[in-house]
This record gives sequence, C-alpha cells and structure tokens, in this order.
Amino acid sequence: MKKNSLSKRLLTIANEIKQAHSLLDIGTDHGYLPIHLVQSGKIKQAIAADINEGPLTRARENIAKANLTTRIQTRMGNGFSVLEEGETVDVVVIAGMGGALITDILQQGVEAQERAKVERFVLQPNVGSAIVRQWLFEHGWQLMNEHLVEEDERIYEILTAKRGDAQYPYRVNGVDVEAGFLFGPWLMKERSSLFKKKWRSEQQKWEQILAQLHEATESVENVNRKAHYEKKLGLLKEVLNDETG
Repeated sequence: MKKNSLSKRLLTIANEIKQAHSLLDIGTDHGYLPIHLVQSGKIKQAIAADINEGPLTRARENIAKANLTTRIQTRMGNGFSVLEEGETVDVVVIAGMGGALITDILQQGVEAQERAKVERFVLQPNVGSAIVRQWLFEHGWQLMNEHLVEEDERIYEILTAKRGDAQYPYRVNGVDVEAGFLFGPWLMKERSSLFKKKWRSEQQKWEQILAQLHEATESVENVNRKAHYEKKLGLLKEVLNDETG
C-alpha cells in the first residue's frame, strides 16, 4: 500500500488522529487506516480488529505487504473484547457501520474503555449519527470536531470526541441539544454547502414518508411515526430557514 492512497473518507478520519502511541481500529476491513497511520508516523502501533475472518485475512495480507507485521496486530472479535488484560489504547476508530451498531459496541465496551485509558474516539456512522452523538453526550465524551465527506455519491459524517465537558459544543454554539444530536453542533455552526445538500435530500425523503403515512390506514404506530417525522421536519426546516434567512 502506498502512502496517501486512502479514500477521502478514510483520509479525513486519519487527519483527525494526531500523534499517539496506540490505535484500535474496530471493523478494520482491509487494514488500510492503521497501515497509513503507522507509515505516516502518527502512531507507533495498532490493533486491526474485525468480527469476521474474511476482512482480517485481507488486512493481514496488506499489513504483510507493507512490512508492518511487528507494528500492527490483527485480532478477530467483537468490539472492545479484543483488548487484552492491562492493554492501553490512546485512540479508537469505529467506521463504516450503522449508528445503532456503533452505539452498541461503545456501550458494551464502557468498562474496557476505562481500563484501556482510551483518550479519543473517531467515529463514522453510515447512518444514525444522532444516536451516536446522544451516547457520547450521556457518557461524558465531548465532541471536538465533525466533518462531512462526500464519496461515491454518499455523504458521511465523521465525529471526533474526547473525555470532557459533553455539553460544551452545544453550549458554545448556542445549539439546542436535541437539534444538535440530529444535525451536529459543529456542523450546524459551519453550515457548509455539503451540509445543505445532505439535509435538503433528507428533507425530501422525510416529506415523502410523511405523505405515505398520511395516506395509510390510521393506527397507533402510524400516528407515532407521523409525529416522529413531523418533529424532525420541524427541526430541519428551522435549520435550513436559519441558513438562508
């Protein structure tokens, strides 16, 4: 693997990692990220973990080609369970999964995070970023930065967090916590063209869903779903109106 051959998404994740001793990459897939970070001198050693043997085999092959088998270990297992007794990790990356799965991995690994003295998370949920932000907020992790990256006609959110004042990014940006969970307190502040593109696309989807619900047979479930999407659309319209107002 050549240096700087990462995708835009993975390169953005890599740029959120400063000098550190050790990295745990959960769901490593091909192992490209830890290889890049060791080659660039940002980290000294890494654990490339995955729950499936197939991705780990590819990662091992790529690590061997890069002559980094003494610096990057591959381990098969679920989330933080791959960490050994007494092992410490500075940075944890969980990327390319749904927000619900990322949140589940984080929740199951709370004690392991404490034992390993984890200092930073870099998280990239494919969907469901709101529940990831809520988990970070409720567990004392402070959002330091947020990025949007467009790749292969998809827009990804990348969240970086450290232990600290979880309310700070919402307070300093004057953002309601509920809206901040959904849209991102730092992303709302920046209000980039990519932010508008993402959320105008989501607005169209939600309006279509709501129209279908209005045509469907009335039920308790439908009433609840309509209320859910009406609330989200209300928050979104406030944000978009604020951007263009």
